[in-house]
Amino acid sequence: MNTMFRCGQCDAVCGTKYMCTFHASEDEYMGRVDDSKKITHYYCSASCRSYVYVTEIREMCADSIPHVQRSLDFLKQHYRMDLQTADTKKLADYLIHMKVYSSVNTLYQSVLDKKTLLELQTLKQKALKSIGDAMEQQHENANTMDKYIQLHGKIDDFKLELLCK
Repeated sequence: MNTMFRCGQCDAVCGTKYMCTFHASEDEYMGRVDDSKKITHYYCSASCRSYVYVTEIREMCADSIPHVQRSLDFLKQHYRMDLQTADTKKLADYLIHMKVYSSVNTLYQSVLDKKTLLELQTLKQKALKSIGDAMEQQHENANTMDKYIQLHGKIDDFKLELLCK
């Protein structure tokens, strides 16, 4: 028996061929998601699914840019204040966090600006590399690691071929 659903975009009757599973990043723990927390939407065609995906990602980027920029400004301010202490470990932590937020901010802005696939791929790899470097340096801090794992997963899942020009 074929199960029928309604398209999440145009409300047409559809099957299970085109579907997309969503979850909140808070539902991730150590890179895994509880299946009971996932929400599945079904679509009648790939174009309906792609339209919804692109809209959701662009909204997420637009909503995240002010938060990322605020975090970046906060880190810069505290970095300047702590320059007098000359605590090299603390200053190195600030620099690695600033690098992550700066690369993520650039990627999000480029998604909104509809850059080319090559530009988005390059920026995605830079963001993932800076997050990987930060995770390597902050491996002892569980709260920071969880945030970086969630951010890494979110960026790694970007389907750039849909988000580019």
